[in-house]
Amino acid sequence: MILFTVLATNVKSQNFLNPSLESWGSATTCSINTPPDSWLDYSTGGIGADEGNMTICSCTIPGVASNGNTFARMLAGTPVQGEGMYQLVPGFTVGGSYTIKYDYCGTNLWGGSDVCIWHLFIDDVDVNQSPTFSSSYGVWQTNTYTFIATLATHKIGVRAYTPAFGSAGGSAAIDNFTLTTTEIHNGIDNYLNDNSVRIYPNPFSNETTISFPTDEIHTIKIIDLLGKEIKTASSTGKQYIIEKENMEAGIYFVQITDERKTTV
Repeated sequence: MILFTVLATNVKSQNFLNPSLESWGSATTCSINTPPDSWLDYSTGGIGADEGNMTICSCTIPGVASNGNTFARMLAGTPVQGEGMYQLVPGFTVGGSYTIKYDYCGTNLWGGSDVCIWHLFIDDVDVNQSPTFSSSYGVWQTNTYTFIATLATHKIGVRAYTPAFGSAGGSAAIDNFTLTTTEIHNGIDNYLNDNSVRIYPNPFSNETTISFPTDEIHTIKIIDLLGKEIKTASSTGKQYIIEKENMEAGIYFVQITDERKTTV
């Protein structure tokens, strides 16, 4: 007999409001010293974030926004002071692992020539810093930070600082925030029931069927207890039949990957 089991890992998307900063007050004027919609001011120096709309704002660095048509520009004032913004983000599961990503580069919007560093804050604690970058460096980079949630709602913010502490300060651009979580579900029955996926019969002797709720493309992998991949297949329908073939009797992990999640 062969038994399939699942240790399911669901990668869910939980995000900020207005994550690509496209919504920013008036659609006809370039906003200055005002955070984008759904964000609040988090500045300890300067005044506030500036809108970097590539259509209506005078800017050549960067040449494009990272996502959409608009980024945020903030003054990097001193090693401990700068402009910033934040959100109160609800919906966390205490003990869950969450990953924050954002894109950053330099910008010539409103001036500033010193080097910059983006600082990430969670509940007013400085938890992560981007690499140092030039105000004139207009190529978008991505910074990533993973943390364990301790509250149902976390305050998440960013500020731009400069270690150079020159007279002009630095000019830092930021865009394209994402927030994702990986939730672990132990046991095959709970996961399959929650996601309308069925494996039957299980255990089986000669063949078993995996059924899906939709016609999405699914990649199916069978992995033994030593981590060796025994079989890989692709399914485009609502059912896929797995035959015993050369599988020995025992317990195997089944991994099912679709456009939204991976189960292991």
